[in-house]
Amino acid sequence: MPYNWAAFEFEYIDDRAPVVQVVTPTAVYSDGSQLLTLTGVRFPLVSGPADVEVSIQDEQGNGLAVDVSSVSHSSITGQTTFVFPSSPGAAGTSVITITAGGKSSSAPVTYVNPPFGPHVVE
Repeated sequence: MPYNWAAFEFEYIDDRAPVVQVVTPTAVYSDGSQLLTLTGVRFPLVSGPADVEVSIQDEQGNGLAVDVSSVSHSSITGQTTFVFPSSPGAAGTSVITITAGGKSSSAPVTYVNPPFGPHVVE
């Protein structure tokens, strides 16, 4: 054994900010009838949806909190996936902010009016 050898334990703390990689779908109906799926990296591990906060803020600055339906983490890819309902909002671009374990990241989503028109029966 070499004379200049040492062993010690340490805990690695990743202090980098989390990053949202994908929001699916990128456009949702303004009536709030769809589920959004957000996938990102470097989010801290959380025990479940109760430990996650999601807010959606529209162009006018109006914000709504939404409940997270599910959270899953892949130790292989390091990705965390959050699923939550879109909240009703005005057509336009809104910003989703997700906070897990005290770390936050944001991503845009576009609200569009649902299609409507006369019903056609043939």
